[in-house]
Amino acid sequence: MRIHTPKAFAALLKREKPSKVLIVGTESAFVKKTVDLLIDAWGVPKESVREFFDPSQLTLDELSDALFSASLFSSASVVILRDCWRFIEGLSQKQRAVFKRMLEEKPSDVCLIMISEEEGDLERLPVVRFVRDLSFEVVNCRKARPQEMKQWLKKRLRGMGLEDETLLEALVEASGGSMEALQRELEKLTVGGRRDSISNVKGYTPWDLLNLMVDGDWRAFEAFDYLVRIGVSYLAILSTIQLGLRNMLLWKAGVRSFSRGVEIMMERSLQKIGVDGARRLYKRSIELEKKLKFSASGDLARRAFEEFIAWALVEGIRSP
Repeated sequence: MRIHTPKAFAALLKREKPSKVLIVGTESAFVKKTVDLLIDAWGVPKESVREFFDPSQLTLDELSDALFSASLFSSASVVILRDCWRFIEGLSQKQRAVFKRMLEEKPSDVCLIMISEEEGDLERLPVVRFVRDLSFEVVNCRKARPQEMKQWLKKRLRGMGLEDETLLEALVEASGGSMEALQRELEKLTVGGRRDSISNVKGYTPWDLLNLMVDGDWRAFEAFDYLVRIGVSYLAILSTIQLGLRNMLLWKAGVRSFSRGVEIMMERSLQKIGVDGARRLYKRSIELEKKLKFSASGDLARRAFEEFIAWALVEGIRSP
């Protein structure tokens, strides 16, 4: 068993292609990045990625089938077991012995990624002790310490020409200690800074995407594709859509007020989809956010976002 930081593990993947990996920690940004890098390193199509989210609904036989059955789409496959300690904890002593034997005998062309969102002294965690003698690569995706976050953010802000200590402190506070949330706050700044330049090249902003979805305009897919191509992350696009929907609902409820021009646009949108439609779209966006946070690959995340747009255009907003 070897223990790595996410950065050290990323460097390892340039030299090796480990087939048994345990990811431990609660920093979901690091967890997702590590999973994405592993899938890229193995180079398998999305059809060869099997992901188990709910350990309470998983049996040893189902997991064995995933580990030992050859993929129809590739010579290799990736199996992802989330909340793995809860799965192991639910096994009897006899079943745990069977599971260990499965891990030892697993084919070399199958990459098993086990994820356990726990914090604490890594080597004392039960899940780490369980895999100690099983040749696992362990990636420690703990939450970043405040000083580590500040150093990382200061470097990013400097690159954007925003060396502002007040802004740095505000972003760190808004993130609540989560690197993922900090990245999202930074992406919002990036999106906001690009709006003029995007307009100049007759491109699209996330606000345009929301308006096109409200209008039932199929150019929403064109807008989404454009935003992805210029490097705006899925979560940054979605957070802007959610902000627009929240503002509509808060304004209609009389909780917030905006400039007259903005209120006219909101009234126009609500006339098309109604308050119930805005609520349905917002609820669906929350479901998409969960999928994006836990999607195993960029392809899966993109497909989930495109399904969200299609749902909105075809039926979701306008039908109860």
